[in-house]
Amino acid sequence: MELCDEYLHDYIKIYPPLNDTLGYEKYLKKRNILPNHYSQILIKKESKLSDKYYDILMKKKDKSFYDNIFLFDLKYDKNLSKYNFSNYLLDIEDNILFEYYEICLNNSYISLNTKDDYVVIMNRLKKMPAITNEMIKILEDGIKNRVFINYLIIDNFLYKCKTILASDINKIKGIPISIKKQFLKSMQKNIIENIRKLNEFLLGKYVKFSNKQIGLYSYPSGKQYYKEVCKYNTLPNLTPEAIHDLGLKELQKDLSLKKELAKKMGVDDIDDYMYKNDKFFSTEEEVLKYLYKLRTLLQKRCKKLFYDNIDNLYEIKCISKQNANNMAYYIGPNDGNKNKGTFYINTLNPEKISKYSLLVLSLHEGIPGHHYEAVLNEKSNKAEYIKHNLYSSYSEGWGLYCESLFEYTNDKEYYYKLQYSVERSLRLILDTGIHYYGWDKTKCFEYMKKYLKYYSDDFINDQILRYSSNPGQALTYKIGEQVILYLKEKYMKKNNDIKAFHKLIMDTGPCPLEILIKRFHDINL
Repeated sequence: MELCDEYLHDYIKIYPPLNDTLGYEKYLKKRNILPNHYSQILIKKESKLSDKYYDILMKKKDKSFYDNIFLFDLKYDKNLSKYNFSNYLLDIEDNILFEYYEICLNNSYISLNTKDDYVVIMNRLKKMPAITNEMIKILEDGIKNRVFINYLIIDNFLYKCKTILASDINKIKGIPISIKKQFLKSMQKNIIENIRKLNEFLLGKYVKFSNKQIGLYSYPSGKQYYKEVCKYNTLPNLTPEAIHDLGLKELQKDLSLKKELAKKMGVDDIDDYMYKNDKFFSTEEEVLKYLYKLRTLLQKRCKKLFYDNIDNLYEIKCISKQNANNMAYYIGPNDGNKNKGTFYINTLNPEKISKYSLLVLSLHEGIPGHHYEAVLNEKSNKAEYIKHNLYSSYSEGWGLYCESLFEYTNDKEYYYKLQYSVERSLRLILDTGIHYYGWDKTKCFEYMKKYLKYYSDDFINDQILRYSSNPGQALTYKIGEQVILYLKEKYMKKNNDIKAFHKLIMDTGPCPLEILIKRFHDINL
């Protein structure tokens, strides 16, 4: 067993819910347990466990490929633990109460199929009052230490609370009749009431302190912290300055390609033309039907580019109302949840969804993007730690790369491919702008609106919130894609076999970009 997998087993012993996505039978008896992951007791156990494996790895002479990935992660965690301000920046916008609300809706990575599944969740929900109290304590400590979450994140939390508190949980479908009354009572007491409690605390005591700056730069040593985030999410030699400059250059490339498309189509302004000649849906059902049609098409076309075909196709579901700030995302299959992988799409306003935009989304989220990668990864014999860890630069880089694999014959679909590329270039500029150069929301909004002039204000505001609340993640798309394109160019010069190249990337699997490059060169170049 790889050392990183030994760590997984040890971690499950102190935090059993990790096994939800791993599915080890010997830990299933502990499914009911939900430790308070904000408690100092658990935090100290986690730290002790990390230190134990860090020491083992540092002494180990012949490190495996997976050892190097594991050590990379442990070093990163150690580096970030030096910055005390982060202790008070509670992930309030995407906290455990919202997570379990989604689980109760059966709209998450845990599938509730049997009465026993619902019983497990009810037992875990009993821990929510203690967890909520610990969250409030962290926020109170933040007030005392004058470290505050920024107002964009707080406002979005309050919006989600308002949406959830206005919902009728009695309308939730699929709960077994024999346990429905008991389950809804537990949900009301342990989730809804604690969301209400946290909401009232923020409104009554915290909102007035919320940070008016939206980037990491505003915290003590925040710029240095952000540099570490950039290194982990991209490459160790990439500074925020270099990433910002790359974004500017990539944006100009994208705009040049849009001008070429406009010339080909015989129009002066391609954005104006698409605004007047786009095609939208009328109903949620139409959106889902078209996405299923694209799923079938893309599965057939994969045979030209990949040795491995997959029959395990993804499901397509609608994003819940409280997550309306997301356009689309993917949750993959895993041992603990025997589903097919799910592509979630926001259909709350189908009349705003362009028919021509869904091909690019399907390439990225479905096949051959995240779903293809996730299924092959799950079927592989890779270390479980690797299979169930998130390396955004690899996965999102792959998803963006896949958007270029389709031979676009429809100019309007190609337009959206270019528009999504513009968005990803803007992310390099905006993420570094927010967290390193001190851009405020107004500057971010005006900059994005200049290049996305027909995008809704809500969409742009949601993107700014995303970059502000999840530093560095937005960098992973373009940087990851550029690394894969670089490796592709090197490989094709020697081998000229695109299927073999794709197999090599998939066989290497999720990992930090610097390790992907080193592995690639060790094996092939």
